This record gives sequence, structure tokens and C-alpha cells, in this order.
Amino acid sequence: MESNPNNDIFSAAGFSKLSGSVMAIIIGATHVPATLLGMLLIDRWGRKTLLLVGSVGCAAPLIAIAEIFHTHQHLPMLLFWMMDSIFFFSISQGAVIWVKTALPFAIAQLWTSIWIAAARRCPSRRLVPLRPFGKSRRVP
Repeated sequence: MESNPNNDIFSAAGFSKLSGSVMAIIIGATHVPATLLGMLLIDRWGRKTLLLVGSVGCAAPLIAIAEIFHTHQHLPMLLFWMMDSIFFFSISQGAVIWVKTALPFAIAQLWTSIWIAAARRCPSRRLVPLRPFGKSRRVP
């Protein structure tokens, strides 16, 4: 069983297995630059706006792909619409997933930095929380 559904999609559209594999490589190559672009845009536009743009951007290519499979016409345009759909998916959900994955590590690093800074400035250990992560217990 193949792990890449793109080969099955292109085979169902009438392309040979070899050309389907080449097209899958081309589509895979769009993931990296699109995700990097999304990671640059996420700071400017925000997660919600980026997800909205990506969802709207994915809708038109998916409708076009459905029409290609329904009518069996314009098969050479399938690669273009697949790349377009992958591009909008990658700039929106691809970038948001990377940011949301890294967020807990950034928060943990922030709390550790705060705790270390407080420990350096505070001569008394009673004022510094004993546990830097999570809720600290009250010191009498």
C-alpha cells in the first residue's frame, strides 16, 4: 500500500504511475516554500486571518479538482489546481500548526527565564517560587 495518496489521485485522473510520482514530488516541493511564507505572514496577519485566507484559497482549487474528476476534461490542469490547493493549505494550516507546536516550548522558556531572573534579584528564597512551571505553592 502506498503512503502517498497523490499517486492514486493522478492515476485515477489517467496519468501513468511514473508521471504521478513526478507530480507528487512537484507537489511536495511546494510545501516547504509555502510553509515558510506562511510563517513569515503569520506575524503580520495573525492566525485567524491566515486561516481564513487559506480556507478561501483552498475552496476554489478543490472545486476545480472536483469538476475535473466529474467531467474528465482539462486533465493537464489537475497538477496546477493540486499545487494551488497545497499552497494555500501550507501557508495557512501548515504555518499555524508549526506555531502552535512551538508555543508550549516558548511559554516554558519564558517562565524559566522569569524564574531565573527573579532568583538572581531576590536575596531571599522565600520570595522566589519553588517550582517555575505551573502553579507555585504559597510560602508562609
